[in-house]
Amino acid sequence: MHGLDNTNEDQYAYDYKNIFKTANALYIISTLDLWPQIMLPVLNVSKFYVLYYIPYLVLFLLLFSPIPIAVLYNDFTQHRLNLLLIDRIIRREALIYCFKCLCNKKKILKKKKFISFFEYVYGKVEVWEQSQHLAQQLWNEISQQNIQQTNFIDISQFLNLLDITEQNTQLSLLKMKPYKFWIIFRQYLNNKFKLQYFILEKKCIQLILVVEIIAFVNIIINFVAYHQKVIQLVYFCSILESFVLLVNVFEAFAKIIVLGVQKYFNNNINQIDFLSILFQFLYDNYGNNVVEHRIIKMFNAIRLLKIKKIIKLLKYLKYIRDRNIMQYFSNLYIIIQRVQKLISQIFICIPIVLRFSIILFVAFYIYSVIGVEIFTTIHPRKYNQNSKYTSQMCSIYQIQNKENQDFDSCSYANFNSIQGAFLILLQVSISAGWSQIQFDYAYKFDSFFLSLLYFNTFNFFSIFILSLISGNMWEIFKLIGKKGSIIQEYEGDDEIKDSK
Repeated sequence: MHGLDNTNEDQYAYDYKNIFKTANALYIISTLDLWPQIMLPVLNVSKFYVLYYIPYLVLFLLLFSPIPIAVLYNDFTQHRLNLLLIDRIIRREALIYCFKCLCNKKKILKKKKFISFFEYVYGKVEVWEQSQHLAQQLWNEISQQNIQQTNFIDISQFLNLLDITEQNTQLSLLKMKPYKFWIIFRQYLNNKFKLQYFILEKKCIQLILVVEIIAFVNIIINFVAYHQKVIQLVYFCSILESFVLLVNVFEAFAKIIVLGVQKYFNNNINQIDFLSILFQFLYDNYGNNVVEHRIIKMFNAIRLLKIKKIIKLLKYLKYIRDRNIMQYFSNLYIIIQRVQKLISQIFICIPIVLRFSIILFVAFYIYSVIGVEIFTTIHPRKYNQNSKYTSQMCSIYQIQNKENQDFDSCSYANFNSIQGAFLILLQVSISAGWSQIQFDYAYKFDSFFLSLLYFNTFNFFSIFILSLISGNMWEIFKLIGKKGSIIQEYEGDDEIKDSK
């Protein structure tokens, strides 16, 4: 750009005669960090320079940035689809070999042999009585598709195991064998206290419903009493809430004993219950020690928003809908079921997010170690003090009350420790005023290129990983919705090939 010598632009940071500084300024604009401060001094010279900045920004945001991410999303989708189909093929082949080993010369599998085989299979992950029930239930699921209701099945019916075990989590074969002591302990408590009746009896379910209604009303009363400063009522509400917590703990314990750990946590409502109990217990016992007083007041004020209470309340309403008492809430219950599905999809996304988080954490650690080595200001390391870019990272109050121009002390973090380096890199990763950090350390150590190389590469890498995380979650949600249609389409093509 010619004719920009008389601008008020910071020549150290933005020098359009230097190709590296120009490229760095354009990259900073692409991250939407300080782009008005970069563009406005140039526009003061001529308004026509807007034709340089705005098209670049629009093209980068709408074209250059989304295209690489979209290509990776597409590759990820194809990769996940290929893994799904390969897994499907392997499992079908395994079932075919299994059927060949079990069938007779007529290539049919009789009911008795089928049940005895799957009693053995489920016996590896369940107690014996439960394995008998699951084997019989699995046969009933397969025999429902048999119009003649015979005592044998062929290979096409046997291959339906794949869909049945995927759709019904209770019949899933991908389980872990519990410890023998845990099995004996569960059997003892079930036989001694008859906990299964507590889970299945309608009177007990209605009792839990009453407790949840009391808890819900107690939240509202506690909210009002706290702001009206009725101390005795607040104290009574806290005691009542502790009682409700004990009931919830007993209910969760009984369900874990009756259903087992895996089946208990397969239910999304049970997951919410467990997390709510855990957080409530931690807050009641440790909240006052680890949280500031004003934060505790805010937490008490928003206790009304305990969604778990409302979700659980609506869950138990399904047991009394047949009496036409709460028909108004039936639609709300459907909404809650959709929320449960959303929560289950989020839980599916967690492993992939953790994988990318590990990559991001490794990058944070490597860059932190490098930053501590090259940007430390610990004595006797010499550096240029009184950087004007450091003052831009301080608050206005700190700047106004500084008698000297040493603003290093008001920086919340630096590269003198790994912890401080992590905080600085976190700010760089979310593009929150990160260019000022880059200019600050470039000025302090008189190495603009080194600072540019260090901070720009980390900013690009972190944005890239964060975009992949969000994109992969979006793709997973799409794949979950299309999973059934993809499998049906694949199996339809497979049957056509077999017929040929």
